[in-house]
Formats: sequence, structure tokens, C-alpha cells
Amino acid sequence: MQDASYRTIGHLKSDGTVQDENYRTVGHIKDDGTVQDSSYRTIGHVKSDGTVQDSSYRTIGHADGIPMKWAAFFFFFSK
Repeated sequence: MQDASYRTIGHLKSDGTVQDENYRTVGHIKDDGTVQDSSYRTIGHVKSDGTVQDSSYRTIGHADGIPMKWAAFFFFFSK
């Protein structure tokens, strides 16, 4: 992923691994929508209907019509 100036800001691998610009793993997005930090602690959830929740299942947003991994990246890993 790149910012507006085409600088690499991170990587989202096909297996759901989220890496920073230096390829250090900062998190994981599971196929079921569970979002974990680099130590595999759950930090959130993205439901199939687009509901985005924190680790305590409180709704923090909605991402209807957006791929689950993109929504998780935006809500939990973008700066």
C-alpha cells in the first residue's frame, strides 16, 4: 500500500498478515474477520455485514460493500 506520494506505508499479504513499510509484521486479519496484533492478541472484529467492532465487541464503525481485509486494515492498522 502506498500513500498519496507513492511511498510504501505497508503490506497486506494474501494470508492476512499485515506488515509495515519495512516488512515487519504488525498484525493478522483472519478469514473469519478476527483482527489480531503482532502477538496474536485479538484487537477487533469485522463482521460479514460490514460491522466493525473492537475487542469487546462494541461497534466502532461500518464498512458495507468493502472487502473485510481492507476494512480491518483501515480501522485497525492505518495511521
